[in-house]
Amino acid sequence: MSNKAWFPFYVGDYLSGTLTFTTEEHGAYILLLLHYWSNQGPITSDPRELKNICKLSKHKFSKSGALILKKFSLQNGKYFHVRMDREIAKAVELSNKRAAAGKAGGEANAQANDKQLPTQSQSQSHKDTTTRGTRLAEGWQPNPELLAWATTERPDLDITNTINSFCDYWQSKAGKDGVKIKWDLVFRNWVRNERNRHGTNRQASNGTGKQTLSERHAAARESAVNDYLEAESLGSEVVGSDG
Repeated sequence: MSNKAWFPFYVGDYLSGTLTFTTEEHGAYILLLLHYWSNQGPITSDPRELKNICKLSKHKFSKSGALILKKFSLQNGKYFHVRMDREIAKAVELSNKRAAAGKAGGEANAQANDKQLPTQSQSQSHKDTTTRGTRLAEGWQPNPELLAWATTERPDLDITNTINSFCDYWQSKAGKDGVKIKWDLVFRNWVRNERNRHGTNRQASNGTGKQTLSERHAAARESAVNDYLEAESLGSEVVGSDG
């Protein structure tokens, strides 16, 4: 808000300083104060302009003008008002402080936003790695949770050899077939389909080395469901050790 929009009006000070004013003189004096504030400074000493500001006729201004103008001091052809000058200076100072605080706050917010918001290149890089996939990194190892799952899921496997064969296969895989979105899920699928150290799939539960027909059907259904769910979550094909 502009510092011209309003000014403080000290009722007690005003009334004590205008005890002898008539109603008309009160109105003329307030109009002069309003004019002073609106122009943020001294007013003219030209009698014709003064009477127009006060909304008084020439005759009434000649009677009341001198009394009203005692509230001002004449300097270099203009009327100054000490109290109004003090209030104008205070308003300007307050306005400057608010502007400086607003600028400082805006700069602080801009700096905070710069720290929080990624650049366009960073956003693009993140989008590329989360939707387009990557190749298996050199030295890749399953995290502790994934390693524990693999050991529990396939106790028949030599898990170290399984990890090595997984890395060797996918790091040597050429072209787009070697790019995946979530390598942890690819590893899970690899472990499920990996042959054990004896050259067969997961040990049969009946101890004969062969799975029953119902077990083979259940395993096939489980594998198909897992492959479908993982492919849906990745948005691309997830394959096992057979590529």
